[in-house]
Amino acid sequence: MNKKDIIQIISNVEAQIDKSIFKDDDNKGIGCNQFRELADICNSAECYEEVELLVRYNEAKDCPKPNKLPKSWNHFMKDGRTTFADIVISCMEKIKAQSDENSCLENLSLFFGYFYWNSRIWATENSMQSNGGSYKNYNKKNDNNYNKKKRGT
Repeated sequence: MNKKDIIQIISNVEAQIDKSIFKDDDNKGIGCNQFRELADICNSAECYEEVELLVRYNEAKDCPKPNKLPKSWNHFMKDGRTTFADIVISCMEKIKAQSDENSCLENLSLFFGYFYWNSRIWATENSMQSNGGSYKNYNKKNDNNYNKKKRGT
């Protein structure tokens, strides 16, 4: 399994994911830094099951309370039945099936690292949309401000 294969696994499930749960603030959804932490944990884990257990723990921790919808790992995705944790575990299982025993945790670390990059993009897009703008327009606006400062205007 190579890096392109791992990135493709994320691309294949992206359409199923309700990206509105990705936030810059960990208290309001899934914080992007959780994926960096998972990537680091994969580097120190001894087995696949250890990482899977942590993902399931995150899902259980977000178990719905009366009159409250889950907001992160237990959040239902676009199909209304699959949780975010289910999608992550299915990706992990694909990586495990396509990896040999020695490279499985390294490939999982790469997976969570690439998921971190994607989640940062999704969180930024969510932030821009909630502020009435788009990521593309935000960049144009900041580029113009930067160029004005650079020219001294």
